Amino acid sequence: MPLALALVVAIASLEIAGDAICPDAASVRAELARLGVPALADQHHLVITRNGDAIAVELRSTTGDVIGARSLPVDAACGELAAAVAILVATWETELAANPIAPAPIVLARSERRPFAYAVAAGALAMAGRSARGVGGVVTAGAARAASPWMVEGSVGATRYEQQPLGRGEVDWSRATLGLGGRLRARRATTELALRGQALVGVLHASARGYQTNRSETAVSPGVSGGARVQLGRGFVTPYLDVGGVAWLRRDHLHVTGLADQIALPRFELSLALGVAIGGS
Repeated sequence: MPLALALVVAIASLEIAGDAICPDAASVRAELARLGVPALADQHHLVITRNGDAIAVELRSTTGDVIGARSLPVDAACGELAAAVAILVATWETELAANPIAPAPIVLARSERRPFAYAVAAGALAMAGRSARGVGGVVTAGAARAASPWMVEGSVGATRYEQQPLGRGEVDWSRATLGLGGRLRARRATTELALRGQALVGVLHASARGYQTNRSETAVSPGVSGGARVQLGRGFVTPYLDVGGVAWLRRDHLHVTGLADQIALPRFELSLALGVAIGGS
């Protein structure tokens, strides 16, 4: 295995470290000084490595970048080798002075694809069931992994229904809902189509009017909802239309104490929502 010896010359300060080889450190330093090389660069290092019958000459920056490299045979005298090394270094430094290497700019690239996509939507809501009509509003919020067709979604809604006559008076009623589920999305050009489904908790509130004693009652009902949404455009704010339905898992009734009549509230309702969505992917 060939023996490798290295000589390092710091050109700026002419500090020489390592074992003496042919050419020896003193000769290389003298030739560099004679050619004025130390004044050409203040942050370069000369590395001379011997491998068998050849020496490798490299001029490096303090960051380790190789400015120039050349192999020389060792069959010449040490003085001639020292002069050859100095000439190589002078040539590299002259070329570098004429064509300085600019440091590469540091660019902080912002990823165009976010790891997650978020969307918030708000719209006006119309509900229609058997003998019951109502209007209200709904707000949804969803999150999905980027490029995934599935989005986890929650919703909050409220609907006020028409008054229902019962006996000598009337009953006002409304329903607030809290939902959790998801959407399966597909985009075609500037149109997004989505199928949605949610589990619902409905809070029914009813108030009596026109009776000798008027009272209010609240009841909680579970349900499910589903539908299809069409969202137009690819901007940050886009309009949407949602058509669907709600099924309540139990039937609720409106009744007044002392009256035999009662009103059965619909277990199935159609829904129509029109609004705007913010965000999305």
